[in-house]
Amino acid sequence: MVNVQFNTRLLEDRLDLAYGRLVANDDFLSSPLYCQFVNNSFCGSPKAVFLQNPFTFTAYPVATWGARLRYDTPARDWTVQVALYDGDPELKDGDFLLPSQNPNGTNWGLGDNGVTLAGEVHFHRNRDTQEGLPGVYKLGGFFLTGDYEDLSDPLGGTVKGDGMIWLLAEQMLFREAPGSNRHLSAFGSLVFSLTDKVNKMTHYFNAGLVYQGLFQARPRDKTGLGITTGWYSSEYNDGLQAVGLAEKDYEAVLEINHRFVLGHGLALQPDLQYIIRPGGTGDIDNALVVGAKVSLDF
Repeated sequence: MVNVQFNTRLLEDRLDLAYGRLVANDDFLSSPLYCQFVNNSFCGSPKAVFLQNPFTFTAYPVATWGARLRYDTPARDWTVQVALYDGDPELKDGDFLLPSQNPNGTNWGLGDNGVTLAGEVHFHRNRDTQEGLPGVYKLGGFFLTGDYEDLSDPLGGTVKGDGMIWLLAEQMLFREAPGSNRHLSAFGSLVFSLTDKVNKMTHYFNAGLVYQGLFQARPRDKTGLGITTGWYSSEYNDGLQAVGLAEKDYEAVLEINHRFVLGHGLALQPDLQYIIRPGGTGDIDNALVVGAKVSLDF
């Protein structure tokens, strides 16, 4: 069990309040285009925001107590959302050396390592129309008030607080005809660390294209092409060097796939990935990954 939440909607559904056991990634730093891809560096969210220790900014399958407010302006061209979450979903009380004290998510107690504050502002183009090409552009960030591992200190030091900011964009580039489901969309994101001693990756980038209905005879199929790259912090490398481990600079993924919708909720998705500098050290050869995903929705 992950989300256990209540929602209240007011002002003709322009004001949405959520409270209960929430997943931060459900509302922030997300795009419906990301999970066209199989590699987890795409699917879900850019991964740089999840690498603090103790783990705080939640993503499936981890939820925590919280409340989120989302407000659309009357013209629905701007959205503002803010949220407050318990900052200790693993119940580690700020001790980064401990394993998770809530590995199965069944302990619903409150933690003791501060809170997570998150916010985003969205600008919408051609929202709620079948004529224009819709898009959304997001500026957001979080601030964590707890104690976190100081990556540069091999003796186990900690840092108070953590912050990151991000830019996200989704834009439909082409539509076969007004109202048609056959279209080409693009996405991209940039993530920046504000606390390099806490975040292993200080910069993160992804971009891609998703075409629904590339072939006229298969209007529900989707084709994806994406690239993502993350750069490791110099503070993290200071810590690695201090204990004799190889330094890391960056890691990148290229992925292309095609999702065949076979009907009755069944889909088959062949997938091809090329991993550049696996592990970020350069000690492992670049890797070609061939795979497939089978989906059954019911």
